[in-house]
Amino acid sequence: MSNWAITVGIGLGHLLFGMPPDETAALGEIYGEATSQADEASASGSVIDVLLEQMPASPERDELVASLRAESAGKVSQSLGDGRVVLSFMDGRLQEITLGAEARNVQFEGLLLFVAPEREVVEDLALRDPGARIAEDDIRYPALGIALYGFAELTAQRGISFPPVPNPERAVVLYQPHKAATLGVTSRVIVDPLPEEFGPLTLPLLEGVDGCSGPQG
Repeated sequence: MSNWAITVGIGLGHLLFGMPPDETAALGEIYGEATSQADEASASGSVIDVLLEQMPASPERDELVASLRAESAGKVSQSLGDGRVVLSFMDGRLQEITLGAEARNVQFEGLLLFVAPEREVVEDLALRDPGARIAEDDIRYPALGIALYGFAELTAQRGISFPPVPNPERAVVLYQPHKAATLGVTSRVIVDPLPEEFGPLTLPLLEGVDGCSGPQG
């Protein structure tokens, strides 16, 4: 087993969905030492305190506070290797894996996602998942449980542009496809169905007259 190979619905190498935080932290020799762990309920509590202090009492405020409390309940995040791997847990079980561009060995079916050209990555995954969707710089592959951030961007003309140099902030997020409807574990909010702003990512990607790549059709 490759330590950095993505397996759809299973995880990344030895990081398996469903693992508790103590087991993932024990994999520090492979993925980097667990440098921090945060209870998202505590972070949301600070935001809620500010809302209660600054917003006048109203049904809208009460609804927002209730929503924040519900979203953060049972959520914990853990950083490995100075943040190149961030793990999100719900009720003590690994639900989501976020990988930064420093994790250059991450691969899917032999394709190094942070090394190969962005166009190649976007197209290869889209060939494997015809249901791929895009909004701004956020590309989702629901059947694969993979999301790309910063690899490409949707233009005003509904074309797709690729950065002239790799975006150092790009990221890959992994989740279990069949659990997408109940996740929303991190600020990435992997959910199903996707919001209306997500449109289809259509192949083949073609060069447009403005120098951008755009979906056919």
